[in-house]
Amino acid sequence: MARKALRVIRYDGPSPISPSRSKTFFSGYAKLDQALEYVEALLPEQEVIQGARRVTLRMFPHMALRELMANMLIHQDFSITGTGPMICIFDGRIEFTNPGSSLVDVARLLNDPPHSRNEKMAAICR
Repeated sequence: MARKALRVIRYDGPSPISPSRSKTFFSGYAKLDQALEYVEALLPEQEVIQGARRVTLRMFPHMALRELMANMLIHQDFSITGTGPMICIFDGRIEFTNPGSSLVDVARLLNDPPHSRNEKMAAICR
């Protein structure tokens, strides 16, 4: 699992031409919250006043980011060497990638039942 550490890269602009910062999380998947906090700190946010309250509006909802990160880590193909899970943050978008091809036909993502490549890890994380 050490060779499958999560890497987060922040790029300036919409393309991977100019990376501005990068961090690798070797602490393991049990400490997913540390990586999630780091990713959220790199994303744009806006404070607005709603009534008498100041509210922070994030570009992406916390629960959506957490679910995407967990799925990316759980469903990767551990037999592929030389690569690991990665989160790339660009201006206006974020990309989650992991080793391995999809177990479900991309055209059927909404209709087919979910499949897990790593059933034991998925069960532990549930």
